[in-house]
Amino acid sequence: MKTSSKLPIFVGLCASLLAWCAPTHAADPDGPALAAMFRSTEIGNATSALKLGRMYETGSGGVAGRSMEAAVYWYARAATIPETAPTKDMVYNNQQAMDASHRLGFIYEYGDQGIPKDIKVAVRWYRRAAEKGYYPSQYNLGAMYAQSMVAPANDVEGYMWLLLAQRQTDGCTYDPQCRFVTNDPPGNVKRLLARMTLEQVAQAEKLANDWKPLPLWVPARD
Repeated sequence: MKTSSKLPIFVGLCASLLAWCAPTHAADPDGPALAAMFRSTEIGNATSALKLGRMYETGSGGVAGRSMEAAVYWYARAATIPETAPTKDMVYNNQQAMDASHRLGFIYEYGDQGIPKDIKVAVRWYRRAAEKGYYPSQYNLGAMYAQSMVAPANDVEGYMWLLLAQRQTDGCTYDPQCRFVTNDPPGNVKRLLARMTLEQVAQAEKLANDWKPLPLWVPARD
């Protein structure tokens, strides 16, 4: 779950990211397809914003070149559009928001081309998607707790996130990402269980049993 192929909150954080990155993205895209994609984000199209983020992250699809600052800008747009611009396809848009939040978590967990590594920011983006039921982010968030990357430490919460992720992938065989979470090759579950008491394990299991995802659609606040 630690590569883009295997793994792929806050409104205030999103706004600050947008303000920081806005001057750096291309203002004059080449080609009608790119121009249309840019225009569609202005009316709340999270799908286009997510695609632009991926294009800038990889330097593909006709953009001027790879730019992680521009990628972060467009991922943040994709992650926040559904919360600020209601659309008739808001459930679909929220899937794009979760994908974008996860990518932001990954970028900040490791840092890349001018984007500094920031574990606190990574946790916030992962949590944003994890709380809506996105199992790759649930797994990565649990893994960060297991590897003592999150402060304050909370083994109960870490194990809860891993349990939730694995319950969604239990028995899957067709998808590499799904199998990765189920098999947990880094041993994050074992790492947590080795240092948890029986009472803590029971507490985490109860939290996982009682857990409910946040609604996919969260209306904009006045």
